[in-house]
Amino acid sequence: MDFTLPPEFEDLRLRVRAFVEEHVLPLESDPANFADHENIPAKRLEPVRKRAKAARRPSAPWACTWGACAAP
Repeated sequence: MDFTLPPEFEDLRLRVRAFVEEHVLPLESDPANFADHENIPAKRLEPVRKRAKAARRPSAPWACTWGACAAP
């Protein structure tokens, strides 16, 4: 069995990994970002969400399958 990802999925995997390492992990590694119930408040998540939306590629062939076409 060949588990090699098609190039477009490998590109997506690498982009997601880089985004998580650059934006999500630093947010989660700082205890000051957490509220009383160990969640990250929306006001701290919003900048990361905006970056994620800006980084997506809805023109990618799999985007509609994953719901990106319906996203605002």
